[in-house]
Amino acid sequence: MCILPNEIITQIVIERTKFSIDTSIDLKKRIMNTFMNLLTQVITFGHPDTFREMDIKQDGIRRVAAGDPALPIRNGINNYKIPETFLVEGKEMKGSDFTDYLVTGNSMYPQGIQNGDYLLTKKSEEGRFTENDFLIIKVDKEYCKKYRQKNTLYDYKLRKALLLVTPDMNDKDIINRLKDSHYEINLEENQKYMKRKYEEERKAYPDDNLMFSITYHDGRLCYSFHPTRLIIGRATILVRIKDGKESYKLL
Repeated sequence: MCILPNEIITQIVIERTKFSIDTSIDLKKRIMNTFMNLLTQVITFGHPDTFREMDIKQDGIRRVAAGDPALPIRNGINNYKIPETFLVEGKEMKGSDFTDYLVTGNSMYPQGIQNGDYLLTKKSEEGRFTENDFLIIKVDKEYCKKYRQKNTLYDYKLRKALLLVTPDMNDKDIINRLKDSHYEINLEENQKYMKRKYEEERKAYPDDNLMFSITYHDGRLCYSFHPTRLIIGRATILVRIKDGKESYKLL
Protein backbone atom coordinates (compact mmCIF):
# COMPACT_ATOMS: atom_id res chain seq x y z
CA MET A 1 0.00 0.00 0.00
CA CYS A 2 1.31 3.43 -0.95
CA ILE A 3 0.73 6.25 1.56
CA LEU A 4 1.08 9.77 0.21
CA PRO A 5 3.04 12.29 2.30
CA ASN A 6 0.94 15.03 3.92
CA GLU A 7 2.60 17.66 1.71
CA ILE A 8 1.38 15.91 -1.45
CA ILE A 9 -2.15 15.46 -0.07
CA THR A 10 -2.21 19.17 0.78
CA GLN A 11 -1.09 20.02 -2.77
CA ILE A 12 -3.92 17.94 -4.22
CA VAL A 13 -6.46 19.83 -2.11
CA ILE A 14 -4.97 23.20 -3.07
CA GLU A 15 -4.97 22.38 -6.78
CA ARG A 16 -8.55 21.11 -6.62
CA THR A 17 -9.58 24.40 -5.05
CA LYS A 18 -7.75 26.32 -7.78
CA PHE A 19 -9.62 24.39 -10.45
CA SER A 20 -12.99 25.25 -8.95
CA ILE A 21 -12.14 28.94 -8.63
CA ASP A 22 -10.12 29.80 -11.72
CA THR A 23 -12.17 28.87 -14.78
CA SER A 24 -10.10 31.08 -17.10
CA ILE A 25 -7.21 28.59 -17.20
CA ASP A 26 -7.17 25.62 -19.54
CA LEU A 27 -8.48 23.02 -17.08
CA LYS A 28 -7.25 20.00 -18.98
CA LYS A 29 -3.72 21.36 -19.12
CA ARG A 30 -3.71 22.25 -15.43
CA ILE A 31 -4.97 18.81 -14.44
CA MET A 32 -2.35 17.04 -16.56
CA ASN A 33 0.52 19.17 -15.27
CA THR A 34 -0.58 18.67 -11.68
CA PHE A 35 -1.00 14.94 -12.16
CA MET A 36 2.47 14.57 -13.69
CA ASN A 37 4.03 16.61 -10.91
CA LEU A 38 2.30 14.52 -8.24
CA LEU A 39 3.22 11.29 -10.02
CA THR A 40 6.85 12.34 -10.02
CA GLN A 41 6.62 13.16 -6.30
CA VAL A 42 5.15 9.74 -5.51
CA ILE A 43 7.61 7.77 -7.66
CA THR A 44 10.60 9.63 -6.21
CA PHE A 45 9.24 9.60 -2.66
CA GLY A 46 8.91 13.38 -2.62
CA HIS A 47 12.52 13.99 -3.67
CA PRO A 48 12.62 14.29 -7.48
CA ASP A 49 15.93 16.16 -7.56
CA THR A 50 17.62 13.28 -5.75
CA PHE A 51 16.54 10.90 -8.48
CA ARG A 52 18.00 13.06 -11.26
CA GLU A 53 20.99 10.73 -11.12
CA MET A 54 19.08 8.59 -13.62
CA ASP A 55 20.08 11.21 -16.25
CA ILE A 56 23.85 10.79 -16.47
CA LYS A 57 25.08 9.67 -13.10
CA GLN A 58 25.77 6.28 -11.53
CA ASP A 59 25.76 4.05 -14.62
CA GLY A 60 27.46 6.68 -16.79
CA ILE A 61 24.61 6.71 -19.32
CA ARG A 62 23.38 9.98 -20.78
CA ARG A 63 19.63 9.78 -21.20
CA VAL A 64 17.66 11.97 -23.58
CA ALA A 65 13.91 12.16 -23.03
CA ALA A 66 11.90 11.31 -26.13
CA GLY A 67 8.78 12.85 -24.67
CA ASP A 68 8.04 14.81 -21.51
CA PRO A 69 11.27 15.26 -19.49
CA ALA A 70 9.13 15.34 -16.33
CA LEU A 71 7.85 11.81 -16.89
CA PRO A 72 9.91 9.00 -15.29
CA ILE A 73 10.26 6.38 -18.03
CA ARG A 74 12.47 3.34 -17.67
CA ASN A 75 14.03 1.35 -20.48
CA GLY A 76 16.34 -1.60 -20.84
CA ILE A 77 20.02 -0.82 -20.55
CA ASN A 78 22.20 -2.54 -23.12
CA ASN A 79 25.50 -1.39 -21.58
CA TYR A 80 26.48 0.07 -24.92
CA LYS A 81 29.88 1.69 -25.23
CA ILE A 82 31.06 3.41 -28.36
CA PRO A 83 33.76 1.18 -29.90
CA GLU A 84 37.11 2.55 -30.97
CA THR A 85 36.02 2.22 -34.60
CA PHE A 86 32.76 1.18 -36.24
CA LEU A 87 31.21 1.06 -39.70
CA VAL A 88 28.19 3.12 -40.70
CA GLU A 89 26.86 2.33 -44.16
CA GLY A 90 30.33 1.24 -45.28
CA LYS A 91 32.19 4.22 -43.80
CA GLU A 92 34.60 3.77 -40.89
CA MET A 93 34.00 6.06 -37.91
CA LYS A 94 36.26 6.85 -34.97
CA GLY A 95 34.47 6.29 -31.66
CA SER A 96 36.25 9.05 -29.78
CA ASP A 97 34.71 11.60 -32.15
CA PHE A 98 31.20 10.98 -30.77
CA THR A 99 29.04 11.35 -27.66
CA ASP A 100 26.26 8.82 -27.02
CA TYR A 101 22.74 9.36 -25.62
CA LEU A 102 20.27 6.66 -24.62
CA VAL A 103 16.77 7.41 -25.93
CA THR A 104 14.16 7.14 -23.18
CA GLY A 105 10.60 7.18 -24.47
CA ASN A 106 8.82 6.66 -27.78
CA SER A 107 7.83 10.17 -28.86
CA MET A 108 10.05 9.86 -31.95
CA TYR A 109 8.78 6.42 -32.95
CA PRO A 110 6.98 7.87 -36.01
CA GLN A 111 10.40 9.15 -37.13
CA GLY A 112 12.04 5.74 -36.71
CA ILE A 113 13.68 6.33 -33.30
CA GLN A 114 12.65 3.95 -30.52
CA ASN A 115 12.90 3.68 -26.77
CA GLY A 116 16.26 2.04 -26.00
CA ASP A 117 18.04 3.26 -29.13
CA TYR A 118 21.27 5.24 -28.83
CA LEU A 119 21.93 8.48 -30.66
CA LEU A 120 25.45 9.69 -31.44
CA THR A 121 26.41 13.33 -31.78
CA LYS A 122 29.72 14.45 -33.22
CA LYS A 123 31.82 16.34 -30.69
CA SER A 124 33.25 18.68 -33.32
CA GLU A 125 29.73 19.74 -34.28
CA GLU A 126 28.40 20.58 -30.82
CA GLY A 127 26.02 23.51 -31.02
CA ARG A 128 25.64 23.15 -34.78
CA PHE A 129 22.35 22.25 -36.37
CA THR A 130 20.21 22.67 -39.45
CA GLU A 131 16.52 22.31 -40.12
CA ASN A 132 15.26 18.70 -40.14
CA ASP A 133 18.04 17.59 -37.76
CA PHE A 134 17.28 15.47 -34.71
CA LEU A 135 18.36 17.71 -31.85
CA ILE A 136 19.64 17.02 -28.36
CA ILE A 137 18.34 19.96 -26.31
CA LYS A 138 19.24 20.90 -22.77
CA VAL A 139 16.16 21.04 -20.55
CA ASP A 140 15.50 24.49 -19.08
CA LYS A 141 14.50 23.37 -15.61
CA GLU A 142 13.69 26.86 -14.32
CA TYR A 143 11.36 27.41 -17.26
CA CYS A 144 9.59 24.12 -16.55
CA LYS A 145 9.05 25.07 -12.92
CA LYS A 146 7.86 28.60 -13.66
CA TYR A 147 5.72 28.10 -16.75
CA ARG A 148 4.77 24.41 -16.65
CA GLN A 149 4.68 23.77 -12.90
CA LYS A 150 6.78 20.66 -13.44
CA ASN A 151 9.88 19.16 -11.89
CA THR A 152 12.00 17.58 -14.61
CA LEU A 153 13.91 14.32 -14.28
CA TYR A 154 16.07 14.51 -17.38
CA ASP A 155 18.80 16.88 -18.46
CA TYR A 156 18.14 16.47 -22.18
CA LYS A 157 15.20 16.08 -24.54
CA LEU A 158 14.91 15.00 -28.17
CA ARG A 159 13.16 17.01 -30.87
CA LYS A 160 13.23 17.27 -34.67
CA ALA A 161 14.00 20.74 -36.03
CA LEU A 162 11.64 22.40 -38.49
CA LEU A 163 12.53 26.08 -38.70
CA LEU A 164 14.79 28.70 -37.13
CA VAL A 165 12.52 31.47 -35.81
CA THR A 166 13.95 34.92 -35.10
CA PRO A 167 12.35 37.42 -32.65
CA ASP A 168 10.97 39.56 -35.48
CA MET A 169 8.92 36.69 -36.95
CA ASN A 170 5.24 36.10 -36.23
CA ASP A 171 3.01 33.05 -36.64
CA LYS A 172 2.08 34.00 -40.21
CA ASP A 173 5.76 34.16 -41.16
CA ILE A 174 6.25 30.65 -39.79
CA ILE A 175 3.29 29.30 -41.74
CA ASN A 176 4.47 30.93 -44.97
CA ARG A 177 7.98 29.52 -44.56
CA LEU A 178 6.72 25.97 -43.94
CA LYS A 179 3.55 25.64 -46.02
CA ASP A 180 5.34 23.89 -48.90
CA SER A 181 7.72 21.68 -46.90
CA HIS A 182 5.70 20.81 -43.79
CA TYR A 183 2.21 20.21 -45.10
CA GLU A 184 0.66 19.66 -41.68
CA ILE A 185 1.07 23.37 -40.93
CA ASN A 186 -1.64 24.10 -43.51
CA LEU A 187 -4.27 22.53 -41.25
CA GLU A 188 -6.20 25.15 -39.31
CA GLU A 189 -6.08 23.22 -36.05
CA ASN A 190 -2.28 22.90 -36.30
CA GLN A 191 -1.94 26.61 -37.04
CA LYS A 192 -3.94 27.49 -33.93
CA TYR A 193 -1.89 25.08 -31.85
CA MET A 194 1.40 26.46 -33.21
CA LYS A 195 0.31 30.05 -32.60
CA ARG A 196 -0.57 29.30 -28.98
CA LYS A 197 2.74 27.53 -28.38
CA TYR A 198 4.69 30.35 -30.01
CA GLU A 199 2.98 33.01 -27.90
CA GLU A 200 3.76 31.03 -24.75
CA GLU A 201 7.43 30.59 -25.61
CA ARG A 202 7.92 34.20 -26.70
CA LYS A 203 6.77 35.35 -23.27
CA ALA A 204 9.51 33.26 -21.70
CA TYR A 205 12.19 33.97 -24.32
CA PRO A 206 11.37 37.36 -25.91
CA ASP A 207 14.82 38.00 -27.41
CA ASP A 208 16.01 34.49 -28.25
CA ASN A 209 16.29 32.80 -31.59
CA LEU A 210 13.99 29.79 -31.29
CA MET A 211 14.00 26.45 -33.04
CA PHE A 212 10.51 25.40 -34.06
CA SER A 213 10.42 21.64 -33.66
CA ILE A 214 8.18 18.61 -33.63
CA THR A 215 7.65 15.57 -31.46
CA TYR A 216 4.76 13.14 -31.01
CA HIS A 217 2.44 12.19 -28.19
CA ASP A 218 0.64 8.87 -28.65
CA GLY A 219 1.38 9.23 -32.36
CA ARG A 220 -0.12 12.72 -32.52
CA LEU A 221 2.01 15.54 -33.93
CA CYS A 222 3.07 18.14 -31.34
CA TYR A 223 4.89 21.44 -31.78
CA SER A 224 7.39 23.17 -29.51
CA PHE A 225 9.87 26.06 -29.56
CA HIS A 226 13.31 26.00 -27.93
CA PRO A 227 16.05 28.63 -27.55
CA THR A 228 18.90 27.76 -29.88
CA ARG A 229 21.40 28.42 -27.09
CA LEU A 230 20.07 25.27 -25.36
CA ILE A 231 20.76 23.02 -28.35
CA ILE A 232 23.63 20.68 -27.47
CA GLY A 233 24.03 19.18 -30.90
CA ARG A 234 22.45 17.14 -33.64
CA ALA A 235 22.18 13.38 -33.63
CA THR A 236 23.80 12.04 -36.78
CA ILE A 237 23.92 8.29 -36.11
CA LEU A 238 21.30 5.88 -34.76
CA VAL A 239 22.48 2.79 -32.89
CA ARG A 240 20.01 -0.05 -32.37
CA ILE A 241 20.84 -3.11 -30.32
CA LYS A 242 18.90 -6.29 -30.97
CA ASP A 243 19.78 -9.74 -29.67
CA GLY A 244 23.09 -8.34 -28.47
CA LYS A 245 24.08 -7.08 -31.90
CA GLU A 246 24.60 -3.44 -32.81
CA SER A 247 23.45 -1.84 -36.05
CA TYR A 248 24.36 1.67 -37.16
CA LYS A 249 22.40 4.04 -39.39
CA LEU A 250 22.98 7.60 -40.56
CA LEU A 251 20.19 10.03 -39.72
